Amino acid sequence: MMQNLQFSEEEIFERLVEEGMAQGIGTEEGFHSLVEGMLEDMLDMGEVSDDQNMEGHETNLKSRWPEYRARLTAEGNE
Repeated sequence: MMQNLQFSEEEIFERLVEEGMAQGIGTEEGFHSLVEGMLEDMLDMGEVSDDQNMEGHETNLKSRWPEYRARLTAEGNE
């Protein structure tokens, strides 16, 4: 039986924060590229499925740039 792995947007956002900080991403453009790349990678690896609303998730995650920026500032990674 194949396991259907699904992540909430909050879980994906936390992964984005960790990866973004590790890569030193501090621009909105860089964050948006990270969102796109992570969602593509998760789709390729079967961590999310095609039938999920990927465009909606992408839009919602990209709109969290101000929250990501605040986390960077709070962590002193600015």
